[in-house]
Amino acid sequence: MAESTESGKCGSCGRYIGPVGACPYCGAESAGRMPLRMLQMVAVLLGAIGLAALYATARQRAPDDLHPAQITPAMNFARVWIEGEVTRSAPRANAAGRAPSLSFTLGGDGGETIVTAGGSVAAALREQGLLPARGDHVRALGRLSVAAGEKPRLFMDSAEHLQLRRK
Repeated sequence: MAESTESGKCGSCGRYIGPVGACPYCGAESAGRMPLRMLQMVAVLLGAIGLAALYATARQRAPDDLHPAQITPAMNFARVWIEGEVTRSAPRANAAGRAPSLSFTLGGDGGETIVTAGGSVAAALREQGLLPARGDHVRALGRLSVAAGEKPRLFMDSAEHLQLRRK
């Protein structure tokens, strides 16, 4: 049995034979290559293991604690705790009654971040009486949105992730 090289050439006559099991020119049998299907299965398996490891690592990591001045554009979509003093308070209601969302501005160390709670999170904050006023100290967990030329925004996922200390 003649060995075929990695380039698909016959080990006996040196001609290109591709993935076939026997040389069509000299008749020498060649060692078969690994089936493509097996390579695909190995690739999918390694990809799934890598994604599972990435997911497990991300779940174990605690969100970072930041002040508004520490936010950079590279932190877009990061899940973080923001801590600071309220420089602009949340509106109590709009002309039609209640606003479907609320937002307030946190400042500290020379930077500002707009914290936004929408829908059910805003309703829960109103029910619990956790509407921050100017001068209150707030610590909030959420997802950052950093756009060029705008103030960073923190979108809250849950009313339980707001810690409020009144002035």
